[in-house]
Amino acid sequence: MSNVYQIGQADPIKRDYIRVKVMGIIRRGDALLLEDIHNPDGTLIGFRPLGGSIEFGEKSWEALEREFMEELGEDIKITKLFAVMENIFAWAGAPGHEIVFLYEADLLNKGTYNENIIERMDISNDGQIKTAVWRDPFNLPDGLPLFPNGLIEKLKGA
Repeated sequence: MSNVYQIGQADPIKRDYIRVKVMGIIRRGDALLLEDIHNPDGTLIGFRPLGGSIEFGEKSWEALEREFMEELGEDIKITKLFAVMENIFAWAGAPGHEIVFLYEADLLNKGTYNENIIERMDISNDGQIKTAVWRDPFNLPDGLPLFPNGLIEKLKGA
């Protein structure tokens, strides 16, 4: 199994099926727009691009546009498919398996690029505050990893 990381607080842990996810690679210079990933006890264990699950009947790029609108209230323009990755991991003692579509995209509200910490009400998560931060993926705090596993290698090759 690969590193342990949170698949999303609202996501039930399922042991018997593959989740299909989508994430956005949003760049500001050398930085990516990332969210913190925590264990159930609140311990910070890494970072990942924003995104979420693809719903039945939804195209992957439609899901990414929806996720950014729900989580940050931001419209995006998808510029290209960056990668499709398969990730097998453990989370809270249960195995996890996901296919992740990663798209490069731009925020349409150019003013958001001037915010170092982006905090918005997440309408898909009972109005909790969603926080995203611009971080250099090759120099993350405390040496913590970037998820999904293998993404840092893909970024190096880009």
